Amino acid sequence: MSTTAAELAEQFGLRTASGPLAGDSALPVHAALAGLFRGGALRRGTAVSVDGRARLSLAYALAAEPSKRGYWCAVVGVPELGLSAAADLGIDPNRLIALPDPGEQWLRAVSILVETVDVLILAAPAVPPPGGMNRLHAKLRERQAVLICLGRPLPGTGAALTTRGPHWHGLDAGAGRLRSRTIRVAATGKLARPGTAVVSLPGEDGTLGRALPAVS
Repeated sequence: MSTTAAELAEQFGLRTASGPLAGDSALPVHAALAGLFRGGALRRGTAVSVDGRARLSLAYALAAEPSKRGYWCAVVGVPELGLSAAADLGIDPNRLIALPDPGEQWLRAVSILVETVDVLILAAPAVPPPGGMNRLHAKLRERQAVLICLGRPLPGTGAALTTRGPHWHGLDAGAGRLRSRTIRVAATGKLARPGTAVVSLPGEDGTLGRALPAVS
């Protein structure tokens, strides 16, 4: 690791970017989302994009299962993190690094964090130059981390998820309270299993609801 990454790891008590199960070639995802990926998991060393109105919630849902199993996560470029919602979805706040405003050096900050975490959620303020993106992908492969990009896919993204909706449940003729939210998630890309899943995000208990069978 670089000196900066080593200092970051020491500050947060991180092991390495490979997490507690260094031999794994993929990181698990909730069963409700597994059908959207080839192999049913997030392949290490790759990038995934998430777009649509519910993109941040879906990104947290993707990161939740790795977090539950002891992997470290980071969120970069998201001023309003919604940490309570992230925790409800299963992300361990004690294993989460937040960098709401990385400034102009955001690509360098991401490269450093990739050395020390397993899953990194990024809202990129701009499209990086080709050379910078190539170096980032090389770093992802070297450190076996997963990058989840919010918004349009960045160059080299292996799977693209797009949310549609949401549809809220619970209000009846203007009365009652909102209990759950249903969204549709469409998947494309070489690392995706093309199709659509319907999930409750969140369900009535605040967590990710099980998907209906994916359809093409």
